[in-house]
Amino acid sequence: VILIFFVEVPVVYGDDVDTYYQSIDPTARDDVLKAQLHDLINPHDVLSYDDIWTAFKSVDKFLPGYPCNENLTFIPDVYSAYCWEPEKLTTGGECGNYKKEGDCYNREHLWPKSWFGGFDNGENAQTDLFELWPSDGYVNGLRGDLPLGDVIVSSISYNSTNKSLI
Repeated sequence: VILIFFVEVPVVYGDDVDTYYQSIDPTARDDVLKAQLHDLINPHDVLSYDDIWTAFKSVDKFLPGYPCNENLTFIPDVYSAYCWEPEKLTTGGECGNYKKEGDCYNREHLWPKSWFGGFDNGENAQTDLFELWPSDGYVNGLRGDLPLGDVIVSSISYNSTNKSLI
């Protein structure tokens, strides 16, 4: 089994964490905790898969490596050292076609779509911004649906520009 190495990224909230979670009873368990968390995040907006491109530029400014260059509208890549312009571009932006690392970026599901049934069965998992990241198209393609985790050194097949291993 080949696993890809990934650095855990802390979640950053616009509000103070204590304020954000003040309605949650820290002693709650099971269904009570689940209900409290459900109430906390609802109602919420569900984005279309196309809307994700626009969301990246405001959400992903909290990724490690931001700002990734002097242009504060550019976003860092989760799998490479590249910095992307979050617009629909033929090169240097979103893509579906790539030949090498750095050609363009796409949307990476940290929990692969095949694991939750893809767009037909994912109940909005395909656009969940907590598990969807801008990623180098080439490196994302190499990862495929491999799980994240420790990589066996003897099994490394690729080492990206930011040291992500496949």
